[in-house]
Amino acid sequence: MLSDAGSIPAASTKIRSESTMSKRFFINFKLPISIKRLTGRTTLALPTDTAIRRLNDVVRGWVGYFRYGHCSSDMSKLKRYLEERVQIYLRNKHGKRGRGFMVYPYHHLYDNLGLYKIPT
Repeated sequence: MLSDAGSIPAASTKIRSESTMSKRFFINFKLPISIKRLTGRTTLALPTDTAIRRLNDVVRGWVGYFRYGHCSSDMSKLKRYLEERVQIYLRNKHGKRGRGFMVYPYHHLYDNLGLYKIPT
């Protein structure tokens, strides 16, 4: 027998489709967590090319998976987040001050380090 609180949702409750929830969840929450884990302080001992290669593998895989959907605004947010995290990683690795925007500009990330450029 069901309790008064009820465990069955009401008929007017909207349930989102699984594909919409998973796309938003992975682009906005899951992937940034993976990026942060790969650019965190625990990976500072790795050579920069190894860290960038691992990061490129993860980002390229998820971008390839979500490429066919309508998510250009989400991809541009993700691109900005990726650039910021890599700049912070490099700043921490080399002991620089600030956020790393002036020391490691965007063209340095893509041209010299080989960071994967997310298509937006």
